Amino acid sequence: MFSSEGKVATKMAFIEDGAFHYYYDNDGDLITTFISLEYNLITSISSFISGMPSTENIQAITDSTIAVISKESINQLRKDIPRFQVFYIEAIERQVVCLDTSRLELLTLTSEQRYLRLLELHPQILQRIPLKLLATTLGMTTRHLTRIRKSIIQ
Repeated sequence: MFSSEGKVATKMAFIEDGAFHYYYDNDGDLITTFISLEYNLITSISSFISGMPSTENIQAITDSTIAVISKESINQLRKDIPRFQVFYIEAIERQVVCLDTSRLELLTLTSEQRYLRLLELHPQILQRIPLKLLATTLGMTTRHLTRIRKSIIQ
């Protein structure tokens, strides 16, 4: 478990190897909202920036290797190294764009379109992530995702 609901996110990590999912616990029903793979940063971005408790959990879903840095260390690097400030802002902007794109696609694309987009942009994710997590990330049930996959194969 990298980050937990109800706790303030005080660290960020770079995924060297592995996969993590962002999820909410809806009365025992886990709803995955985002999946991060290698070479991406993970943190509860709104909690990390605002200092408010997180509303999500971030957990490894495969064996993973990460490099962790505290918010305090990041802030010190931002003060001491001007180029790090630029890197930090660009990294946060990439996170925001990914989250916004994911949200927009969930609201505007059909379930089949979301699956086809995932196939197009991240085909490797299908071999590594359990079907149930993929389904909730795409905003559908496992059964519905199975039907979509079968119809595409035919």
